[in-house]
Amino acid sequence: MTNLLAAVDFAPVIAPILEVLNAILWPAIAIIGAVGTIYCIVLGVKLAKSDEQNSREKAKKDLIGAIIGFVFG
Repeated sequence: MTNLLAAVDFAPVIAPILEVLNAILWPAIAIIGAVGTIYCIVLGVKLAKSDEQNSREKAKKDLIGAIIGFVFG
Protein backbone atom coordinates (compact mmCIF):
# COMPACT_ATOMS: atom_id res chain seq x y z
CA MET A 1 0.00 0.00 0.00
CA THR A 2 2.84 2.40 0.78
CA ASN A 3 4.43 1.83 -2.62
CA LEU A 4 1.17 2.69 -4.35
CA LEU A 5 0.96 6.09 -2.62
CA ALA A 6 4.61 6.81 -3.35
CA ALA A 7 4.02 6.20 -7.06
CA VAL A 8 1.16 8.74 -7.34
CA ASP A 9 2.20 12.18 -8.57
CA PHE A 10 0.13 14.89 -6.89
CA ALA A 11 1.93 17.82 -8.55
CA PRO A 12 -0.68 18.35 -11.31
CA VAL A 13 -3.42 18.53 -8.68
CA ILE A 14 -1.55 20.72 -6.20
CA ALA A 15 -0.10 23.23 -8.69
CA PRO A 16 -3.39 25.02 -9.56
CA ILE A 17 -4.37 25.14 -5.90
CA LEU A 18 -1.05 26.73 -4.97
CA GLU A 19 -1.41 29.27 -7.78
CA VAL A 20 -4.80 30.37 -6.46
CA LEU A 21 -3.52 30.57 -2.89
CA ASN A 22 -0.52 32.63 -3.98
CA ALA A 23 -2.79 34.97 -5.96
CA ILE A 24 -4.99 35.51 -2.89
CA LEU A 25 -2.28 35.60 -0.22
CA TRP A 26 -0.43 38.83 -1.05
CA PRO A 27 -3.51 41.03 -1.55
CA ALA A 28 -4.96 39.63 1.68
CA ILE A 29 -1.76 40.46 3.57
CA ALA A 30 -1.83 43.99 2.14
CA ILE A 31 -5.46 44.51 3.14
CA ILE A 32 -4.89 43.14 6.65
CA GLY A 33 -1.83 45.36 7.04
CA ALA A 34 -3.72 48.45 5.93
CA VAL A 35 -6.69 47.74 8.20
CA GLY A 36 -4.38 47.02 11.14
CA THR A 37 -2.49 50.25 10.59
CA ILE A 38 -5.69 52.30 10.39
CA TYR A 39 -7.02 50.60 13.54
CA CYS A 40 -3.83 51.41 15.46
CA ILE A 41 -4.05 55.04 14.32
CA VAL A 42 -7.69 55.26 15.42
CA LEU A 43 -6.79 53.81 18.82
CA GLY A 44 -3.90 56.28 19.12
CA VAL A 45 -6.24 59.18 18.43
CA LYS A 46 -8.70 57.76 20.96
CA LEU A 47 -5.87 57.62 23.52
CA ALA A 48 -4.86 61.20 22.76
CA LYS A 49 -8.43 62.51 23.06
CA SER A 50 -9.37 60.67 26.26
CA ASP A 51 -9.95 62.98 29.20
CA GLU A 52 -10.60 60.65 32.10
CA GLN A 53 -7.94 58.38 33.59
CA ASN A 54 -10.10 55.25 33.22
CA SER A 55 -10.75 55.84 29.55
CA ARG A 56 -7.07 56.65 29.00
CA GLU A 57 -6.01 53.37 30.62
CA LYS A 58 -8.56 51.41 28.56
CA ALA A 59 -7.43 53.08 25.35
CA LYS A 60 -3.82 52.39 26.26
CA LYS A 61 -4.55 48.68 26.87
CA ASP A 62 -6.48 48.46 23.60
CA LEU A 63 -3.65 50.12 21.68
CA ILE A 64 -0.98 47.87 23.21
CA GLY A 65 -3.08 44.80 22.45
CA ALA A 66 -3.67 45.94 18.88
CA ILE A 67 0.02 46.62 18.28
CA ILE A 68 1.05 43.25 19.71
CA GLY A 69 -1.60 41.50 17.62
CA PHE A 70 -0.59 43.48 14.55
CA VAL A 71 3.12 42.71 14.91
CA PHE A 72 2.85 39.05 15.90
CA GLY A 73 -0.34 38.17 14.02
